[in-house]
Amino acid sequence: MNEKCINTEAANVKKNGWIPAITIEFDEVTGYINNSWYDLDKLLIKLKADPNVIDRDEIKIQDVMDYDDEDGHTKAIAFKYLLPLEIYGKLADKESNFVRNYILKEVIKAGDCQIEF
Repeated sequence: MNEKCINTEAANVKKNGWIPAITIEFDEVTGYINNSWYDLDKLLIKLKADPNVIDRDEIKIQDVMDYDDEDGHTKAIAFKYLLPLEIYGKLADKESNFVRNYILKEVIKAGDCQIEF
């Protein structure tokens, strides 16, 4: 998406009062939100405190399917993140893995929950 489209959309939001709902899904596959990559207990606390996590009171650490545990992970967290408009403007033309990594590291600040190798 080019800069003109983003600016036009932002202007429409201010003028009309609507905000586009852009959600990004995270799980053990799409965001590597599993116990091989993250301290899930620590991350869960952070996610439950973030107002942009949809249904944050309902998210929990879950067992992964048997076919997904080949890399040694057995637990995961799945959640949806409501992307703030100002972040959307920065990420609108980026590839999905970049978007998820940016949200985890720069927006949620989940770097301190990552497991060191």
